[in-house]
Amino acid sequence: ALLHHEVFLRIDDPDKPGTPIAAAVFMPMVEGTGLADAVDRAVIARVIEDIGNGLYPGAVAVNISPHSLAADGMLDWLLERLRGRADVASRLILEVPEYGAAAHIAELELWRIRLAAFGVAVSLDHFGKGFSAFAFLRKVKVDYLKIDGSFVRDLATQDDNRFLLRTIIDIGHGLDMRVIAEAVESEDEWQLLQSIGVDGGRGY
Repeated sequence: ALLHHEVFLRIDDPDKPGTPIAAAVFMPMVEGTGLADAVDRAVIARVIEDIGNGLYPGAVAVNISPHSLAADGMLDWLLERLRGRADVASRLILEVPEYGAAAHIAELELWRIRLAAFGVAVSLDHFGKGFSAFAFLRKVKVDYLKIDGSFVRDLATQDDNRFLLRTIIDIGHGLDMRVIAEAVESEDEWQLLQSIGVDGGRGY
């Protein structure tokens, strides 16, 4: 069953029209120039409009930069866009990468609390990539936990990865989070992940 859609941000390569450039390539430059919240506003506004127009049949996850969590007026802007639109807000999921969100714990918790009142879910993306991952979970209560793909690759032959995955899944479930595995590329991996309790998976 489909849990939700996820929006991937791309821009057109100015030197090769029609060729997309992935967010992982251009977002570091965007963040370095202080434009992350401007990009996130544009993307979120578009997604809110698309949800309202019925483009997506279910919930939609949107990745946002950790820098946007601390941007002046960003949260108030978002709440204003969602005010009176419970049907849209309840289908919006905001994803923040764990390795960047760790620097903005207080802001992330504020976002989570205020957004929850509107029905918006918050997801922690690429979980486990940072050294502070488990300590981080004690401080932030999110709705979804997306396990970094590095734990999933070669799962069938890596006992250590299976142990770590079971641990993450158990902790996530203990904190009432839905746990999703990233980088699931084969039926065998998917069956193995289901056997250890994962709630969902996402391929490339």
